[in-house]
Amino acid sequence: MNIKEMWFYIWNKPYYKVSVLEDMEVIKTIIQPVVSKEKGYDIAIIDKKLKMAWYKIPAICFRDGKKFLMTVDINNAIPLIEERKITTSGEVIIKEVTLSVLKEQIDSRLSHTGKGKTFVKIQYPPTIFFQEIEAHFVKEALKNPPSKWEEQKWIWITLIIGIVVVIIFYLTSSPKPIG
Repeated sequence: MNIKEMWFYIWNKPYYKVSVLEDMEVIKTIIQPVVSKEKGYDIAIIDKKLKMAWYKIPAICFRDGKKFLMTVDINNAIPLIEERKITTSGEVIIKEVTLSVLKEQIDSRLSHTGKGKTFVKIQYPPTIFFQEIEAHFVKEALKNPPSKWEEQKWIWITLIIGIVVVIIFYLTSSPKPIG
């Protein structure tokens, strides 16, 4: 739990914890409040460092108390670009203000959807599940019992090592002569 996540947990505020995947490996975790005053954060998960965004889709979020867990793929991200505005005022004093605004990049060649990572649903009937459990226990019950040595080998090995250690301590602790 990082500091930002702890802050939301302590103040009992809802937040998104988004895991960004690349080739089924988590490369980044984004923590963002559910409602944010910044523009764009109310409809998308935005990462300013990666300059990418993903749409918030409540259907693919898992809820854990006040935490909404979401998994997104980096290949489905919407690339973002920075828009800089420079304003000047006065003839003698020139004041420059740079305002960074993240804006969706419009490119017809991109096929990114901004959707979260979707996993394939596997249809697994409960009857097959119970049959596999029964088969496992039947195999365990019919398996040949282990030999006496297999059952007690670790006890004997530990006992022998303990006796060797006691003998070594006894031989190394010789009595000191008086005088």
